[in-house]
Amino acid sequence: MFLKKIADISIKNGQIGIVRGGFPSVVALELQIAQLPYEGAAQNKNPDVENSRLPPFIQVFYYLFFQRYAVPSQDAFWQTYCNWTEQAADRDMYFRYQSNTFAAQDVKNRLLRSYPSLIRDLHFYFVCLESSLFEEVVYSLKTDFELGIDLSITYKGKHYAVSIFTDTRRGRAFKQKKDKRHDYSGVTEIVLDVNLNDLDKKGNFFLMGYSHVQRLLVAMQASA
Repeated sequence: MFLKKIADISIKNGQIGIVRGGFPSVVALELQIAQLPYEGAAQNKNPDVENSRLPPFIQVFYYLFFQRYAVPSQDAFWQTYCNWTEQAADRDMYFRYQSNTFAAQDVKNRLLRSYPSLIRDLHFYFVCLESSLFEEVVYSLKTDFELGIDLSITYKGKHYAVSIFTDTRRGRAFKQKKDKRHDYSGVTEIVLDVNLNDLDKKGNFFLMGYSHVQRLLVAMQASA
């Protein structure tokens, strides 16, 4: 009925909520992903950039997806991030944040390294949803960023916090950082470590599939 596929806009206790429907199917999403260019593999790493507390990339990624109902291209992802962080006219050369100045390419390299995992996790949300095996599948930007929970899933009345990481040196190191940063003692955490050999290649990206949903289901049943 409404434009822009908006199902509802509500204001509750001074907070505005927007509900949108008509998100793409897994097949449609995979067709999008298969056509996306990617130049982030094997780019140089600047230790100063890698260890800095930059504004989160993830917010820009999900904003663009929600806005356009499509996975943002790497260029849209980078340019929007620069716009949001109010980079100056020389932003092709330098990236300035707080009192730090970095080479723009080094920051872009770090952003692009996050890009495949953001796509993988977004795609897996829809795979879990389409499986119809769970009562509820929830992604929350706030929960992901602040609590380190990739997905919140309800199965047979029990709530699970799902953490996903690739079983590589970089993936394991990132998971260790998350474990130090976040407290999982108050939730039932299911850790899904993903072997790169078990992923499906779509264009330039490796995605999880229904076999991973089955692994998730087995882990939930074992923890019940």
